[in-house]
Amino acid sequence: MPSLPRLPSRRRRLRLAGGSLALVIAVGAWCAASAEAHRVTVIHGKSVVWTFHTAKCVRSKHRFTAVLGGEDKNPDYALALSIDGFSGFHDYPVTLGPGSDVFLKLFGPDDAAYSNFYKPPFPSPGAGKITFSSSGKLLGIGFGPAMYTRDGSDAVVLSGVVTCSYKKKR
Repeated sequence: MPSLPRLPSRRRRLRLAGGSLALVIAVGAWCAASAEAHRVTVIHGKSVVWTFHTAKCVRSKHRFTAVLGGEDKNPDYALALSIDGFSGFHDYPVTLGPGSDVFLKLFGPDDAAYSNFYKPPFPSPGAGKITFSSSGKLLGIGFGPAMYTRDGSDAVVLSGVVTCSYKKKR
């Protein structure tokens, strides 16, 4: 007759349970830390001048908008993003100059404004991408080499991922 498997001792079961609990806590902390790691960074010259972590997002049938920053607690910078012809959570190209379905505008201190629609008076390449996670919870933004001011005298670069928060439907 085969013998029954031996059950672990009470001490061993407690160690296993404690180890499992520590693993769950570590994974939870890692998930929370990775959410905090999402950010869109704004670079001016050689310096990081602002970092956004979240966006207020609105999705309708053919339009998507997101606003990053601009609240009372961080009024220095705000980024507005709009996608006309929105058709779901996938990649959207961003081009330099008017005529793109994707509009980015960064508002900075002292009434500074930078946009992919502002084309400088000199030759400059410019391209980027807006991309989404399949659920739309994460929003990736990248544009380079620069978004210019209206007269082309100043520029910024931005890149990164933020977490979108959507208003709950009533």
